[in-house]
Amino acid sequence: MQKITLVLALQLIVVLPVFSLNTIQDKISQEILEGLRNRPSVHIPKNQKYPKNLEEAKRWVKESFCFRYEALIAEISGKPKSVWQAYYQEAARLSKGVFEKFGDICVIWLIPEKEWGEFGDIILYPEQIREDYEKILQLDMPPADPVIFYGLGLAHEAEQAMREKGRKPIYFPVPVASSPLADLQYALYRLGRWREAMEAIELYMQSLPWFVDTLFERWIECATKVYRKGKLPTKFLLVQNPKIPQSTSGGMAAMKTKGIAFLLRFKKGHHYVPISRLSLFLGWKVEREGKEIFLKTQDREVKLRVGGRTASVNGFKVKLNGFVWEEGKEVWLPLQFVAMIGKGKLKWEKGKGFIQMVLPE
Repeated sequence: MQKITLVLALQLIVVLPVFSLNTIQDKISQEILEGLRNRPSVHIPKNQKYPKNLEEAKRWVKESFCFRYEALIAEISGKPKSVWQAYYQEAARLSKGVFEKFGDICVIWLIPEKEWGEFGDIILYPEQIREDYEKILQLDMPPADPVIFYGLGLAHEAEQAMREKGRKPIYFPVPVASSPLADLQYALYRLGRWREAMEAIELYMQSLPWFVDTLFERWIECATKVYRKGKLPTKFLLVQNPKIPQSTSGGMAAMKTKGIAFLLRFKKGHHYVPISRLSLFLGWKVEREGKEIFLKTQDREVKLRVGGRTASVNGFKVKLNGFVWEEGKEVWLPLQFVAMIGKGKLKWEKGKGFIQMVLPE
């Protein structure tokens, strides 16, 4: 059951919860714990560095998530450090193996697997999540994680199939989701491997089309242990957009106090921002024809060219503090230019790891 329509899942948002480790951390549920433990028995050799194929990679992601959960339970229940650290180490090993071979794939499945495993699982890639998230932002509702919708849809279809077969399951289907980077950054953080955790968090935040405040705070904590006091490199842009609906559903945190975080790039004395990702939250329209970039804000029409050092803003030529460049499918623009066309105010937080951009109401 690989394809669940987003429209169907949108209708189910108030029906079922989807659990990530963040929600689990807030409230430990014995029922969920038993559901995670009630999974197929697998043996993953310690000397196996990578999963052999995508099917095996999905199993590794599931096992990694379960090890994180077991570590959390052991830690909270007062087990020796060596016990819960061993769980985190195994979670880090498995998630790193998947990420290095397959990238960051999000796996969604139902627990307990021995009862609901026959309904399969769903794989979402970062590009697909970003596309679905763009559709969500076009709806008249707060930002939310597309993974929630797919998980709810999977659980709904599984229940419906059970009823049609006349079967009465013992357990309720609980959708859970994780990815290699989600597991890796958290396991490394709990193990105190600060530099590795910091780098994994940067990769994870770069793959997400939204902002999770706990991730950003975790990055700052790791970075302050890696760099000397006041020497944190400026890695992120925090955008405060009063026009964005406020919500914390599904682990989201598009909050006015912190805004939305984007990973910055620094080249030849200038900071750059990913314009297609930023435009999702600002309500800007971005189109491209070859090397030409067309950007439309609420009151400005901008034309740029990849590699160019000038822009046309409402027909007037503007010199850029830097240049336009691309990496993969993303185009990067100078931060100061983006702030200017968005009428935002930049606040440079030197030594804190981020720059703030506050937009007008």
